[in-house]
Amino acid sequence: MLSLQIENARRLVDERLQYLATYDWVHDIQITKFFVHRWWEKIPDEWRDHLLQLNYEEMNATPFGRTKDTWPSSLNEFVTTSDKLCLDRTVPEWVKEAEVKLGLGTRGGLSPKKVHEVCRLAGVVKCMCLKMSCQAVIDIGSGLGYLGRCLALECGVSVMGVEAKQELTESAQRMMEDGRRKAPSNLEPCSGIATSCCHGDRLHPPKHGPGNGPSNVSVSLCLDGTAQSCEQMKGLLQQSENLCW
Repeated sequence: MLSLQIENARRLVDERLQYLATYDWVHDIQITKFFVHRWWEKIPDEWRDHLLQLNYEEMNATPFGRTKDTWPSSLNEFVTTSDKLCLDRTVPEWVKEAEVKLGLGTRGGLSPKKVHEVCRLAGVVKCMCLKMSCQAVIDIGSGLGYLGRCLALECGVSVMGVEAKQELTESAQRMMEDGRRKAPSNLEPCSGIATSCCHGDRLHPPKHGPGNGPSNVSVSLCLDGTAQSCEQMKGLLQQSENLCW
């Protein structure tokens, strides 16, 4: 039974990877650049007129697999395959119950959509940490550190964020420091902050904040993705005595 489940999981992964490779022009772009780069010109000509004729209700139903007999077969196949390969949209009750509430130190700069994402994901990660007796998390592609800041300040989880763009790690650090200043004085879930950036072959170790013994820290690490950078990150983890592992 287990081997069958594994085989089915592998098949689904292969199908999804093939789908993403085939339709990369749909998803591989920032939505804010849709007009700047005239992305709509990548839509197949045979699709355009049919899509333009859809009303709001019909357009809203399309991601859920609703097609039309008058559509070209390629468009019907795209919509049907998208619905078939999508993840289950049902949110388990335990995920809703685990949702983290953001305080003044973690809500700043977040849109309502981002607040929803961070609250849900932080709750899931916190539950997984408790279940696995895990005291630290590595956030790959941490960006501006929204999730890491929430986990550190609201959940007391040690976080290392790995991000390729130095400007994002620097902004994440500033936002973390600002978040600590805005946090309630009687709440100290995070007793240390650290940041680190890797430029070429130079690795600057993190500067930890105050705290005695092991502490919960939020780390922003800038790496270029090379094997050398990965080895440097492993070395940093071994050197960081203030991280709870």
